[in-house]
Amino acid sequence: VSDEELSALSRAVFHLPQRKGWHSPPAAAKPVEYEPERLLEIWDKEGLVTEIETVELYTVGSNIFQKWTPERHRASK
Repeated sequence: VSDEELSALSRAVFHLPQRKGWHSPPAAAKPVEYEPERLLEIWDKEGLVTEIETVELYTVGSNIFQKWTPERHRASK
């Protein structure tokens, strides 16, 4: 999701940092600390957790595989 799409939303946007993340959170996003013990607090909040019939997979983009070559993967000096 682009920053432009996020800024067009009328609701608050929250960001849960990934453990090994290297991306910066979107500009308008509010960081949320990862606290699994607090998940039950949000379980009954309307519109936040929705029961679904089937799993829908989310893919950011297609993977492009290229053969490994030493020239392309050489450590920079």
